[in-house]
Amino acid sequence: MNKVDKRKNKQADIFEMLPQAITALKKNIIEPFFGDASNYKSSTGKNPLRAELFTIEQLEQHAISLAGKHKLGSGPSTEQLLKRLAENEKILLE
Repeated sequence: MNKVDKRKNKQADIFEMLPQAITALKKNIIEPFFGDASNYKSSTGKNPLRAELFTIEQLEQHAISLAGKHKLGSGPSTEQLLKRLAENEKILLE
């Protein structure tokens, strides 16, 4: 088998495992933390409203505070993200 065939087989394997992985993610992470939304539907068929974490004013103030903590770079930027994504792709394909 050549490299292209091996890569196609690995990609096919990933797509076959994806539905199982999504089900496991939902069961083991999403539902324990956020609950099963289907159990909490009201008589209208819609999920109930959740309490706000921030009011609009608090959210605006928080956004201003976060923005004030960031600094813009003045030098040339490096393209580390693309390199990192390529490395991640290689690892996933292996």
